[in-house]
Amino acid sequence: MRLAVCVITFHRPIGLRRLLESLNRQVFNIEDQGVHVFVVDNDANESARDICHETTATLRWPLNYSVEKKRGISFARNTAVSAALKCSTPDFIAFIDDDETAEPSWLEELLAVQLQHNADVVTGPIVSRLPSSTPQWIASSRAFKSIRRETGIIVDRAYTHNVLVRSAVFKTMKSWFDPRLALTGGEDSHFFRRAHNAGFKIVWADRAVANEWIPESRATAKWILQRAYRVGNSRVFIEDDLRTSSILFFRLRILRQSAIRFVAGVALIFAGFFKGRSTILEGLRTIYNGIGLLAGLAGRFYREYLYIHGE
Repeated sequence: MRLAVCVITFHRPIGLRRLLESLNRQVFNIEDQGVHVFVVDNDANESARDICHETTATLRWPLNYSVEKKRGISFARNTAVSAALKCSTPDFIAFIDDDETAEPSWLEELLAVQLQHNADVVTGPIVSRLPSSTPQWIASSRAFKSIRRETGIIVDRAYTHNVLVRSAVFKTMKSWFDPRLALTGGEDSHFFRRAHNAGFKIVWADRAVANEWIPESRATAKWILQRAYRVGNSRVFIEDDLRTSSILFFRLRILRQSAIRFVAGVALIFAGFFKGRSTILEGLRTIYNGIGLLAGLAGRFYREYLYIHGE
């Protein structure tokens, strides 16, 4: 069995080094020569080249470094998949992000669940690692809480920060990560929603843990609210693009969801006067998500990845 691990990176040399070191610590039952790591640098100046060159000497698997000069997360992901399919003919392709690290059993758990459930896609939890300087009211909020589910449960979506995909999925799908979402984000959710709709089986592996290292710039109320807005914003695009109902029914449904978020958010803010700032933040986050839904309905989409310069 051959496995490709794909990583896209942009101006995160420290994070990339940390991730590659964690991949080197993987312990699982597969021949070492069956693994190939693919790093795609979305920086035209090739800022990740030196890190990859240095790591090649110690990494126990082959590492393929390439550059995608066209700015956008979708372009980089598509380049990674294309490189993996051409260079190593893998049975499976795994994705993990450059601000994460993999637990030593990460790949083993993904592969075990895939085998047990004959899954086309296996995804697992992300555990946020916050900086020590993070205020307690932010650390205890729901913004960074990990989603946990029972292993083996079938889900309808996955994300590229922790996923294993049967290569046949990419070979079968006519297109992969949508360039229209290259700067907004949500391209992975869009792809896996399409895969689910096409009949591919997506299964949860709760012990396949990846850790996300949150920088100080993200452990703030401002970033949390911006992310809530963007998630609601891109959700409208994805659901509109994949909808099977009429445009009128779709718009009414989004308006209803937005209204529910506003009401729930206001209720949480009032409750926060008694429960504390974490609850107020959750109320604001819920409202910002509703605003993102409305903005998307109006055709206004926030290009989050246009402003990211690496952290």
